[in-house]
Amino acid sequence: MLLIFFQTNLYTIVGEITVLLLVIGFFYQRHLLKKSKSANDKHKYSILIVFKDKERNIADYPEIAQLTDWHYNDNLKGYTGLCLENPKELTLLFNNKYNMNKKQVTVGLNRYSLFELAYK
Repeated sequence: MLLIFFQTNLYTIVGEITVLLLVIGFFYQRHLLKKSKSANDKHKYSILIVFKDKERNIADYPEIAQLTDWHYNDNLKGYTGLCLENPKELTLLFNNKYNMNKKQVTVGLNRYSLFELAYK
């Protein structure tokens, strides 16, 4: 068996091992997704809320403040938190309840890079 590996091209062996690892990883991710859906876990969104007016605070809006534990991020100049509501729902809440438009507040997903995730 080992004699076969030594007679074939090294790049072929590395390629086959890589494909095998990718297939195993794909099925493992599918298993994790099925497992989380079966437990009725709702997806939490990483939300970023940026107020154009520097004097505004998330505590001024009690319905939104109670959704999660919001933290001010100096680099992003906004409030971040994990929330069950998606950004569109929060934008509608700001629009309908507090009469704020997109020029006054921006609600979006907080995207992370791999470097940021490594240090969280």
